[in-house]
Amino acid sequence: MEAPERYQFVLILFIMKLSRFKQLSREKPFSTRLATALSMLSISASPITAARAVDYRTYTESTPTSNPHFSDQEFTKRLGAATVLSGGPGAGTSAMPPGAATPDAPAGTGKSYPRFYVIPQSQRPLILDQGSCPSCVGWATAAAANTVIAKSGKHMSYLHVLWLPDPFFLYTFGGRLCDNTGITGLGGWQIDKATTLLTKPQLVSTLVPGIKDSIGSTRRAILKGLTVQASKTGTITDKDAMRNFLWKKGGLVGNMTTLPTFNRYSKGIYDHSDFLDKIVKPMEIIAAMPINQNNPEIQSLPQKMRSNFSMNGGGHAMMVIGYFAGGEINMNEYLSPFLEEKYRKPLESIKLNMPPFWIVQNSWGSTWGLQGLAYIRADAPRYTYTHSSDNKVYLNDPIDDVMYYMDDIVVKRNGKAVI
Repeated sequence: MEAPERYQFVLILFIMKLSRFKQLSREKPFSTRLATALSMLSISASPITAARAVDYRTYTESTPTSNPHFSDQEFTKRLGAATVLSGGPGAGTSAMPPGAATPDAPAGTGKSYPRFYVIPQSQRPLILDQGSCPSCVGWATAAAANTVIAKSGKHMSYLHVLWLPDPFFLYTFGGRLCDNTGITGLGGWQIDKATTLLTKPQLVSTLVPGIKDSIGSTRRAILKGLTVQASKTGTITDKDAMRNFLWKKGGLVGNMTTLPTFNRYSKGIYDHSDFLDKIVKPMEIIAAMPINQNNPEIQSLPQKMRSNFSMNGGGHAMMVIGYFAGGEINMNEYLSPFLEEKYRKPLESIKLNMPPFWIVQNSWGSTWGLQGLAYIRADAPRYTYTHSSDNKVYLNDPIDDVMYYMDDIVVKRNGKAVI
């Protein structure tokens, strides 16, 4: 196609799309029209763009979405962490007794930490996507190490957002496989195995651009001559110590039993039991109607839903980047981990009473959850779940029974320490 014809074609295409936008303008709110129009013109529209006119309850009400972000099969593929505390399927023996701290683990020093804290965006990696691969332990461990390096000032400034230890090195060096069907026959992977690998000096660093490979995982390009080595790794069980480490040192790696309710998380503070009640409640109302009292099929649906949403889970590892200790919080703080200040500042006068929660950065891309993040309730009630692999009932592993840390990380370039 010659240049004049190409320009004419682009102009016609633009006019067609503009006409469609005018039609939408008579049907939808402005924020929706704007986001739709930008997407039509192939301009990347951030979710924040359309959030300006959104009521704050959009982010605070912990109502699960009606449709999962992933199919049930895709969701299951992404769960690859061993649930070591409850001894569920895929569990293995940890390097140390579950719930025990290592001798050099950070100690709880009382509540000297601020009541709300999140690692600044400038000190943590981009939201990445592990793809159709149960490599969450590798991604969470690498990302947490990245934040510790950043907070210690050892990053090269122009790479600090992207630069992190190679998650695929961790995953494959640990004897794991990743393909279109996920891992086969190896079960979940323990986080302490990944953090221990970081004590080896040969681990190269990685530059991770935001593009996908054939299995959906974020690609990486090796930065030659760079190595990362942690001098200390271990576990923390004291919640004061967890919060102090996040505030002073950097990210932690948490692992929890993850059921289909988490696949439907989009806002608020996640608590499986609470989400399950909200998912099942509409069906319970329908079943309670007089017209349905003698319908056994409808009467059985609420319990079937509870059973279906309480099985087929697995262990999932994520990087913990912050916390709220509980109590009163203003909306400016609450929204700060994922929303620009100019959009949340007008909501500062709104005060809410919230339970304590952890702020995690997941490895499922930026379209899941709160732009890739999630708020998970601290000290959440324990619950049981049934695993489809053996149809047995297990007690769940909460995210905050034990967390894993890496400290005193040395970064070298061509054998010399990066200061």
